[in-house]
Amino acid sequence: SFQDYDRYYQLNPDGNLSKYRSGQTNMFQVNYIFNQNSYLSLGIIDYKKEYKHFSYNSLSNYVHSDLNNQNTPTYSYSVGGVNQNRFKRETVSNTFKLDYINQINNIHQFKVGAEYRKHAIFYEDINLQYYTDGGFNPIYDNPFIDPFIDDISSINTSIYNFNPYEFSLYLQDKIEQDELIVNVGLRYDYFNPKGLLLSDPSDPFIYDPIKPEHIYDCSNFDGYCGDNESLQSLEDRLEYWYMPTTSKFMLSPRLGISFPISDQGVIHFSYGHFFQMPKFELLYYNADIDLDRGGTGNIGVIGNPDLKPEKTISYEIGTQYMIDSNSAIDMTLYFRDIRDLTGTRTDFIYTFNGSTYSQYTNSDFAYVKGLVISYKKSFNNGFSFTFDYTFQEAKGTASDPFDAYNASIASEYPEIHVVSLDWDQRHTINTTLYYNSKYYGIGLIGKIGSGQPYTPLLNSNFSNLINNSKFKPMTFNIDFKGSVRFKNNKNLRLYFNIYNLFDHLNHLNVYNDTGRADRTSYLNEALSQNTSQIINSVYDWFNNE
Repeated sequence: SFQDYDRYYQLNPDGNLSKYRSGQTNMFQVNYIFNQNSYLSLGIIDYKKEYKHFSYNSLSNYVHSDLNNQNTPTYSYSVGGVNQNRFKRETVSNTFKLDYINQINNIHQFKVGAEYRKHAIFYEDINLQYYTDGGFNPIYDNPFIDPFIDDISSINTSIYNFNPYEFSLYLQDKIEQDELIVNVGLRYDYFNPKGLLLSDPSDPFIYDPIKPEHIYDCSNFDGYCGDNESLQSLEDRLEYWYMPTTSKFMLSPRLGISFPISDQGVIHFSYGHFFQMPKFELLYYNADIDLDRGGTGNIGVIGNPDLKPEKTISYEIGTQYMIDSNSAIDMTLYFRDIRDLTGTRTDFIYTFNGSTYSQYTNSDFAYVKGLVISYKKSFNNGFSFTFDYTFQEAKGTASDPFDAYNASIASEYPEIHVVSLDWDQRHTINTTLYYNSKYYGIGLIGKIGSGQPYTPLLNSNFSNLINNSKFKPMTFNIDFKGSVRFKNNKNLRLYFNIYNLFDHLNHLNVYNDTGRADRTSYLNEALSQNTSQIINSVYDWFNNE
């Protein structure tokens, strides 16, 4: 259970969302050994994860929504009210695995396996509603008015279930010839999203359609479809409103080679195709089409259960070398080409009444390339030391599926060339220093990273034209870990940790005019507006420490 920091609710934390995340895994596995060279493994895994948020568990604890909409000046904290959103997402996955391994001879080890996985997805997103006869006066009226949940046909309520399933099969041969080791394999994946696609995208509103042929029963074919006909029911429309999604299948070849260059070193190489279905939240996003029927302009985004799998082709080559009996170094070069990432289509879908909406599609791509150097050293006096350096470049057409949609809404052009992605961190250093004795151990864990990119504000007369063209300040963090083992009870050990030992603040979310979190020209702009603050100053609002 946790709360994310929300500046608006800084002095009203009970009005902010309380969030809960849980997971439970049950596993059963049984192995049957045929002989010393072969065995069969059967596994059953049940996994349940849940996320939910709300301000209060009981609806009777909520206060009228108007308390959150009083004439609060800009740059002022909340002085009352609560967040009215209630959300729950639950996924239950049942997995059945079967693997067979056979060491056929001294050269070949054969593996074959199959896996079947079915999912049950539940989604609920509710914005609580209030009704007060004669209106609500926050000064005189009791604010504790029980809210109500709108009908499923309302834009304020989304509740749906989906049951996708997937199946995979793999074959692998491990070949050991003299000093050469080769792993070659092939994987088959099948996925059925069992989602629903709109038969007529120009009229997505099944509960309140806009086309006459979807409102009235025009089966008499008299050439007229209008208000002299009987109305269609929801059950009538369900018979033709949706069409099923298509199943997806993928073949993924894999190859790995390892061979020694001396009695102390080895070179390894790998190549493989990897497929991954987009997250369920992208497949089924806004699945009940909660769009504003009477709205104008662009009225939102819907998911796409017919998305193709995202494809990654990975190349990797490296070497491991033992310098002496107490130290070793490992160097790896890698490149990943990522295609069919989920984005938003730049050509809007037009509804029958002239408004537009967007839909997820496989429109984006990216690549990641890098170098990892790792060094490990152990000393005879109990000290040990590790050092890892990573150089990485991650570029693509979008960091977020909404990027193209947001650009179109802002009357800007979506990216047509690769830019640095939000998580592109060029240089990363991880290092540890440990000391272990018979009864205690202490250690320092440090991480230094170059700044990730952000989009700068060119000047007050232009919008953000260059995405992720500047980088935030460098970040670093040091943790302390220790343990004590008791002399009289060797089975008892006490652990203690200190995170962020020096209480250092890193610039993670920065202002686009300065690239820092602790200063901005927006402060002077806010001061010049001479707003009347209620319980905080403008300086308080811009204080991020």
